[in-house]
Amino acid sequence: MSVEGALAFLQAAPGDAEIQHALAACKGRNAIATLISIANEAGYNFDEADYREAIRILAQGELDPEALQQVLRDAGFEE
Repeated sequence: MSVEGALAFLQAAPGDAEIQHALAACKGRNAIATLISIANEAGYNFDEADYREAIRILAQGELDPEALQQVLRDAGFEE
């Protein structure tokens, strides 16, 4: 499992119609677990910690620190 796998998935998913269709089911309390299961089935191996780190990496520099903290709170990554 790796952050690199999560990054690869996050970069590939927007261009993959099958993954996009499966991701539509990612809702509610188990959204991240469902996303990880979908990714693992598609050959991308990572866990929740890897996924969260990949999100942080992708978000760096795109949002000011306050906006990033709000997004992380809204997504349940930080309290």
